[in-house]
Amino acid sequence: MPAFQFPDPLVQQTVKNPITGSTYQWKADPGKWVMTVSIREVGDIVWEGDDEPNPNPGDYKLWYHTEELELYYWYEDVNGVGAWLPTSAPITMLEDLDNSIFELRRDLTSTNIAVRENENRIGRTIAFSDTAPTIFPDDEIEGEFFFSELNYKFWYDTARLELLILFRDEDGDDSYVPVSIPLEALPDPGVSTEVFTYTTSRLRTAIEENYLHNLNQDTSIDNIKNDIIELEEEIDAIAPSVERGVWKFNLGGAVSSRGQITMYDGMDQAGSPIGLFKGAQSVWLNELDSNGTPHGFANVVEGDLLELFVEGDADYGLFTVVATHDETEGTNKYWVIDVEFVRSLDAESKADNADNIRVKIIKPPSAGDNTSYLMKYGDTIDDADSEVKFKWNEDVSLVANENFDIQIDDVPRIKIRTPTNTDPDTAAVQIERFEDNTKSFAIRGKSINGNLVDLLYAYGDGGDEGDGIAYYGKQPDKTNSANIATGGFVAKKVNKAISAAGLLLGEYQYRRNNDSSVSGSIKSNGTTNPKVLSQFDMREQNKTGVWHGKDFYLTYIVVNMFIHIHNNGNDSYVGKITSISELSNGVRIQTNPIDSLCAGNFYVDSRYDVSFSYSKYF
Repeated sequence: MPAFQFPDPLVQQTVKNPITGSTYQWKADPGKWVMTVSIREVGDIVWEGDDEPNPNPGDYKLWYHTEELELYYWYEDVNGVGAWLPTSAPITMLEDLDNSIFELRRDLTSTNIAVRENENRIGRTIAFSDTAPTIFPDDEIEGEFFFSELNYKFWYDTARLELLILFRDEDGDDSYVPVSIPLEALPDPGVSTEVFTYTTSRLRTAIEENYLHNLNQDTSIDNIKNDIIELEEEIDAIAPSVERGVWKFNLGGAVSSRGQITMYDGMDQAGSPIGLFKGAQSVWLNELDSNGTPHGFANVVEGDLLELFVEGDADYGLFTVVATHDETEGTNKYWVIDVEFVRSLDAESKADNADNIRVKIIKPPSAGDNTSYLMKYGDTIDDADSEVKFKWNEDVSLVANENFDIQIDDVPRIKIRTPTNTDPDTAAVQIERFEDNTKSFAIRGKSINGNLVDLLYAYGDGGDEGDGIAYYGKQPDKTNSANIATGGFVAKKVNKAISAAGLLLGEYQYRRNNDSSVSGSIKSNGTTNPKVLSQFDMREQNKTGVWHGKDFYLTYIVVNMFIHIHNNGNDSYVGKITSISELSNGVRIQTNPIDSLCAGNFYVDSRYDVSFSYSKYF
């Protein structure tokens, strides 16, 4: 049922609430609706039935037992224990029962009226103004006086920003008195100036003391922050950090989006997602943290320590790195780090979905031997198994005439040496291929979408000619550009020029279909009549020894171009290319001859060699 709405008092001054049955009248002074009559049907308060109401007593104070013909009243004692009690003598005393019911109905009606009046007053208890509200005299009802419902119980003085309450003193006089002593003015009569001054002074002193206390706390907090920073720097000096950042935990197990991290209960990219630290055996991270900072974990090795901290909580997990898996070559770029659990805050420490997780990977602290320090010139290490890592903050000069290798897994990968004339095949810097089908080196750059990509790299190509170099960077875009040009870029430029102007391939020795193909020849599928020729097998070099090669033919001779053949007798052939295919020693070109442009004959004679050219247009 929709809520009851009061009408416009300018149109209607009396209204009845159909929900409660109460009647309200608009009072211009003080400008609000006042309830005058409240009626509730007896059926609304008396439960009829063989059994008591359920729930008990519900909205009913009376229960008429239809089998016993007895009326019960719900009574609760001071402890809140209630029970249905008979209201009168047995039904045989009908006259007394009727009187009792009449009295009960009258009492219930008065009670309901009082309840409705109280409900109306609850929403109209406080007035907001800079002047005191009018105080109305008590209402007289059936010879009894009641506090007027037109009066506001509270008044908030908007001028003095003070809350006052309507108070009746021992003489029966009503007035609004302050709820508390205002700080910005002297007290009302009845409160001495000495008491007021003493109270406000103590309050000001307390405020000032609290302000100084807050300042001291702020200073202490700043000192603690500085101590934490210094402590982190000292920890990094002992156990250098490999990687750190903040990711958001995804209990669903996916890390395809930026800033996601999760844990699984299995290694080698197996198992199920888990939030409990002690059950985790692998940590999965998107290569971008929550701030969009890219991370690479290739330098994370077995034995490193991985720490996961839940921001805003004391929970954490500490693990030892077992292995790392790089999954950044696919569509979803992420890393998987297999781990072994070390400890956490307690057995139930975990990461919840959407928790911010601070990740830190550190090298385990060393035992304090000389491998923990940066070595200076002349230092040596006797222990052949010691692991030494170098870090320079200035230029490093290599000692002349001394060779050394940079190696991985005991296999040299980068050789640096002094070149000599006696060994011309050995470069000063030599990069060895790591293994088959891998890049021995790469130069990375940022693409237009902001991702880091390989622009120039060496790749495993195999064959007798060694590996290849691939370049995917910017191509020349204007005259005298310093950018590297690839074969594909040059081919497009040359092909565009050939398409517009044509190209002369030089002289070839013409051979018929029943003649053998020789070096520097072009062999047809017919005899000497140019109008019947539709196929030509071309050798890789022409008669004068110019080597074009199959790659050149296949790149620049394309379908729908026209080939032109002339001999020294001005006989000619023109045909439109329909296909081109590779032969063991050249290419085969299929054509449709243009009859109107074919004239004369071609002879098998070294003195009647032909010149071969092609173009996009006639």
